[in-house]
Amino acid sequence: MSKRFEDYSRPLEYAGPGQMIKRRRARDIVVAAVASALGLALLASILLPTATYQTPQSNRVQCAFNMRNIGMAIASYAKDHKGEFPDDLKTVLENEDITAATLVCPESNDTPAFGPTTQATAAALLQPGHVSYIYLGKGLTTATARIDTVILYEPLSNHASAGMNVMFGDFHVEWLTAAETTATLKRQAAAMRKAARYSETLSPTTSSSE
Repeated sequence: MSKRFEDYSRPLEYAGPGQMIKRRRARDIVVAAVASALGLALLASILLPTATYQTPQSNRVQCAFNMRNIGMAIASYAKDHKGEFPDDLKTVLENEDITAATLVCPESNDTPAFGPTTQATAAALLQPGHVSYIYLGKGLTTATARIDTVILYEPLSNHASAGMNVMFGDFHVEWLTAAETTATLKRQAAAMRKAARYSETLSPTTSSSE
């Protein structure tokens, strides 16, 4: 009986202090491994190239952001030139705080112009493939540019013909579908033709006098 009693009264081996310490160490190792894995996953998500997450929608947003920056540069130029808009985007790049990359839509195949100086970079804009936007502001002023006047737009091909970003006379930018863009540009062209005819009627005529 005493032998049997001693067998049952002896502490179980898995409850011994040594075994408990081993289990804690094993648990700590597992926790550390899990924490390390989570940390590496988070770090990888931060360091992955942003291009991995670029989508047509995000490219549209970046494109619109580019246009807004161009609009701010045009407004700044006009402020320093009695309200007159610049003749072209080359003039904007030469005179305002803007980069050649701003003139490129991320959805297009264009690349930013490059040169050793600002003037050289601006001159490179004259070569194809460095400007994604079409500028219509030449000859306009802050007084003649209306809220529905198109100042800047892009080819439909920039966004797979789904639509385009358009900047208007008050420098706000809108995304228009292909159908909306066609109608808007037609109205603008008609208005420009009408303004041209009106200007011709105001031009002084020369007559010979005896």
